Amino acid sequence: MPLLSQETCQTVIAFTTCWEQGVGTMLYLLHLLISGGSVKYRILVFVFLLLLAGCQKKNSTHDSRLTTHNKNLPSHVSRLTSHYNVVVTSPEVAEIICELGLIDLISGVTLECDYPPELKDKTIVGTFGKVDMEKVIALEPDIVFVAGLEQEFLASELNKLDIKVEMIYPNSVEAMLQSIIDIGNILKVSEKSLALKQELKLEIAGLQAAMGERRPEIYVEIYGNPLMSVSDSSYVGQLVELAGFDNIFSSLPRAYSRISPEDVINASPEYILLLYPGITAEQFKQRKGWQRINAVVNNRIFTEKEINSDLLLRATPRSIRSLPQLAGLRTYE
Repeated sequence: MPLLSQETCQTVIAFTTCWEQGVGTMLYLLHLLISGGSVKYRILVFVFLLLLAGCQKKNSTHDSRLTTHNKNLPSHVSRLTSHYNVVVTSPEVAEIICELGLIDLISGVTLECDYPPELKDKTIVGTFGKVDMEKVIALEPDIVFVAGLEQEFLASELNKLDIKVEMIYPNSVEAMLQSIIDIGNILKVSEKSLALKQELKLEIAGLQAAMGERRPEIYVEIYGNPLMSVSDSSYVGQLVELAGFDNIFSSLPRAYSRISPEDVINASPEYILLLYPGITAEQFKQRKGWQRINAVVNNRIFTEKEINSDLLLRATPRSIRSLPQLAGLRTYE
């Protein structure tokens, strides 16, 4: 005696053939259930009907979830891009991604990624210097954007886990502009990234065209103890030059390097720019022997009160847009 009757076998074949037809299949099985047959036959049809209903519900929920996710994304983001889940450990890269309208792709950031303010709603995965690997892994990212220097080890560890890593470390104006293109290509918004790069280049060109020939000397201090300044090869040094100043430390052992107070006093710059918190112009004037510096005599000492240091220290589109503000310090002449 066969394990399955002829009518049962026919039902199984019909069900298998029509599995992918959704609601039509369900109606067909319902018809079989009502039309009669043996008890075993009707039980088998009923089981198939329950299985198919469950599958249809699961697919419907999945499609609804995708649709909701896509609705929350900017209109210019492609369907392919909308599937990306991105973790960012670099404030510069996070800001560039947001400039491209892709903030919804970011699921996690480091504590230093604080601009735009909406990033505060993202999961914090540690600090720039100490990223919590477990938190990164828990977010199941498709891509993790890291910076260079101390994050090279992080990149290596993530690669071991087969997590895709993109290292972006813009340390010059040209490198920042190129990083916009690179990020745009990675996240499938190359046209928008190219437009943003061209916009920033036009802003630089416009400022340069309006610049006078005189280039007053400036001393940029990024740290007070020990004293540290910037060379022309640094990102900040390049911004200073683009804003029409002449950096008194055009050449240093490193892009950001320690300097001696005697060198600053002897150079007697016309302007002083202090790019770190916790210091005022009045405190600066109290330094022994610095009172005769040109900038001190003429009250041309500028702190975070006049210009946000993040605008210059972070290699982002905001730094280019801040160039008129930096150049505007010369109006104090």
